[in-house]
Amino acid sequence: MQRMTAEELAAIPGDYVGTKEASDFLGCDRYSLNISAKAGTLGIKYYFAGNRLKISKRSLLENAGYISGAPPMIIPGITSVM
Repeated sequence: MQRMTAEELAAIPGDYVGTKEASDFLGCDRYSLNISAKAGTLGIKYYFAGNRLKISKRSLLENAGYISGAPPMIIPGITSVM
């Protein structure tokens, strides 16, 4: 499975993405993102729309080090599947 690039993530319309896009970018399991958000350990901006998790694109890119001024960060509670 090929991971999503930062450019592809940034090209998605809107300020927030779902767990599918975020997990493709991070290379982790979608369910791990939900569990981390519900436990309060996700470490990036998010909100729930009903039971769907929406994650800030800017926060993802900052924490991954693609936006200047933000060092790369390990997001606790996420298990990589790669």
